[in-house]
Amino acid sequence: MKNPLRQINPLGKLTLPTIAEEIATLKTAVIAASAAVFEWTLADDSIIWEGALDILPGPSIPGYLDSGRALLELLSPQSRNKLTGILEGEATGGDSFKLEIEMASALGSLWYNLSAMRIPGSNGVGGHITGLLSEITEQRGQMQRLEYLAARDELTGLLNRNSLRAEFERNH
Repeated sequence: MKNPLRQINPLGKLTLPTIAEEIATLKTAVIAASAAVFEWTLADDSIIWEGALDILPGPSIPGYLDSGRALLELLSPQSRNKLTGILEGEATGGDSFKLEIEMASALGSLWYNLSAMRIPGSNGVGGHITGLLSEITEQRGQMQRLEYLAARDELTGLLNRNSLRAEFERNH
């Protein structure tokens, strides 16, 4: 596979980008995807973000979400319990996980996909979590609307024929 980051210089020679150029390219891609990436060090509960101020609720103040505790406080109780369960579980190495999490905001709930990997520390304790957070509030709303339309009559709001039959069979 051809490396899209490779370039040909004016003399016709192939050059590889520097690490700083590759990091800048990745940061730009994350921002373009309306996502945030993070590195959460469990031992000291610190989180380093890239792109978080653009997609997460709350004030646009650097350091606002610099700890896991601050992140957990934003989550709904159900989402907090899911993530806490993963944090408290034993990491076996390279444990990846995906969660849909809900965060409160002044305008209502915001939904995110959290895709991450938990990497244990050297002695199996602590370690860190590295991941990607992307907002899915609009997609989730559209899915709820489609589920509603599939089960209910749009004019009356009552269960449609198929949903009514399924509900009747469940209860009898």
